[in-house]
Amino acid sequence: MGILQSCLFVVTLYSPRIFCSCFVWMMCHLLHELASELAPILKCFYQKSLNSGELPGDWLKANVTPIYKKGDRHRPENYRPVSLTCVASKLMEHIIAKQILTHLENHTILSRFQHGFRQRHSCETQLLITLNDFYKYWDMNKQLDVGVLDFSKAFDTVPHDHLLGKLDYYGINGNVNTWIAQFLKYRTQRVLVDGTMSDAVAVDSGVPQGTVLGPLLFLIYINDLPSVLSADTRVRLFADDCIIYRKIEDESDQTTLQRDLDALHQWSVQWGMPKNVTQCKYQDLKPPCPTCIP
Repeated sequence: MGILQSCLFVVTLYSPRIFCSCFVWMMCHLLHELASELAPILKCFYQKSLNSGELPGDWLKANVTPIYKKGDRHRPENYRPVSLTCVASKLMEHIIAKQILTHLENHTILSRFQHGFRQRHSCETQLLITLNDFYKYWDMNKQLDVGVLDFSKAFDTVPHDHLLGKLDYYGINGNVNTWIAQFLKYRTQRVLVDGTMSDAVAVDSGVPQGTVLGPLLFLIYINDLPSVLSADTRVRLFADDCIIYRKIEDESDQTTLQRDLDALHQWSVQWGMPKNVTQCKYQDLKPPCPTCIP
């Protein structure tokens, strides 16, 4: 009850005004103001949904708003699809996500190399640790070879059955696994632009961006990626952004790094996460000239 009531008190924070209709915005405020009165009712409703593994049809429908990222505005691939979903569904997702995260943290399941969508982790922590490694090796007058990898439409290509299998492997099974399967497999979406909607289509892969559970489910899916690498090859992840690097002392280190890159390729093929080859980069970094360092 406490988690649900807390979510109701802050519900307006999770429905940005820029993406909401006036009706949805008013409903968020209504839930916020009547949190104490609505919490017991919603608790019974949510418990029944979890026990049965069934979700209301409206929870599985999403209006997708394309958010521009970069590049040519006339190319669809340069937009991020953000799913606008039912507020009641988001509240249920918050409860489930909190319990899953507690389970993952209690059993130290999430990779320490993952810096995305986690408390006390951020772009800054990833950057600081990576630069610290770089300068440590440069202080030893060692060369670094670095690979920057980009997965193509990573959130949209996650195979549902593979993801559910990984959830089960990490101990997220039973009613929760069944509920998440329904949440993923029976979704429909339609694109909404300037008040005009497309026809609804079924969603057969991916974790929906714009939902509460989506980012956490993706972290779980990519969690085992570091395990395919050699011991002295470093990897840093921020969600689907991946950088690997290795200290190069002789030709055998370059051979090992190439073997690790091949292993990452095999991982991406096995788990249905194709790489965006045009965005992948490789660079050898030699120690900088001491007089060039500010």
